[in-house]
Amino acid sequence: MPEILSILLIAIALSMDTFSVSLSLGTANIPMKKGIFLSFVVGIMHFIMPILGMSIGLVVLDKIFLEHDFVLGIIFLIISFKMIYDIFCEENENIKLNIIGIFLFAISVSFDAFTTGIGLRALISNIFLATTIFMIVSFLFTLLGILLGKYINKKMGQISSLIGVIILIIMALYLII
Repeated sequence: MPEILSILLIAIALSMDTFSVSLSLGTANIPMKKGIFLSFVVGIMHFIMPILGMSIGLVVLDKIFLEHDFVLGIIFLIISFKMIYDIFCEENENIKLNIIGIFLFAISVSFDAFTTGIGLRALISNIFLATTIFMIVSFLFTLLGILLGKYINKKMGQISSLIGVIILIIMALYLII
């Protein structure tokens, strides 16, 4: 039982960034069908990335220095600028997040799962159970963030979108600096 609690706590920690960003996306009024698909892809990435981290992470980290926080910050800034454009320059209130953007988002919020995968075998004996819990929790946190963002948007209107953009920019700057 303590191992499942450890897995659950790791899963929650890995899902906090996706919750924050999906909250911002929810305030941008992305369509619900796209939000569910985004949540699904994020869940799948949180299943795959720790396995990749275990499989190739040590080799990659030995040969290539990849600062995932910086990359994630840049992607958050790009999403922020797109949200600002959608708020002020388009008649349609729905953010246009295409399939490539969805996969970039999912990969960017899953980098921490990749790095966690490098040391996961030392903490957890059942990797399949761990990655399955990671997938479920990240799916739920992403969907919850989107739903909560939509609710806030309904109550506050365009101000909620601006708040979402500000949160995303703060997170991006924190990661970059």
